[in-house]
Amino acid sequence: MVRDKIISLREQNPGYTLQCIGDIVGRTRERVRQVLKEEGLPTVNINFNPNEGACRVCGVYMGYSTVGLGWLCADCRRIRDGMRMKEYYRRNPERFKGYVRKYAMLNRKATNAMSLAKNYHPVRGICVASDCQRLGVRHHLDYSKPKEIVWLCPLHHKQVHRGKLNT
Repeated sequence: MVRDKIISLREQNPGYTLQCIGDIVGRTRERVRQVLKEEGLPTVNINFNPNEGACRVCGVYMGYSTVGLGWLCADCRRIRDGMRMKEYYRRNPERFKGYVRKYAMLNRKATNAMSLAKNYHPVRGICVASDCQRLGVRHHLDYSKPKEIVWLCPLHHKQVHRGKLNT
C-alpha cells in the first residue's frame, strides 16, 4: 500500500523531493529512496524548484503538507475566498437578499433584538471580558430582552458563541 503510494507520487510528481514524498506517506527519506531504487525509479529530484512549498502569492514557506491545497497559505486563501464572495454578492444581489430575508424569517426574535439594540445603544462600548480594552460588538444574553446587552470584542464574541467563554 505505502510502496504503491510512493511509486505513484514519484511518477505523478517527479519534482517532489524524497523528503516531501516521505512526509506525505509517513516514511523516512531513506526508506523512500530504498523503495524507488528497488523499483528502478530515479531517486534524484530532476525538476527541483526552490520555490516549491511556498505560497504563490506572498512567498511564505508552508512546507509540503499543503500539497493539493493550491499552494496558497491560509491568509492568502482567506483573502481570495473573501474576494470571490464579494464578487458573487455583487453579481447576484437578489439571491443574497434572499439569504438575508430567509435568515430574518427563521431568526425573527434575534433580528428584532439586534434592531432594537442598535436604537438603544448606537455607540460602541468597551469589551466586558476580563482585562480586554478593545471596542466591542453588541451581544444579547437573552433575545427576549433586547435592551439588555453586553459589549464583547469580536474575539471574545466568537468564543462565547463557540461555548469557550461564559459571560
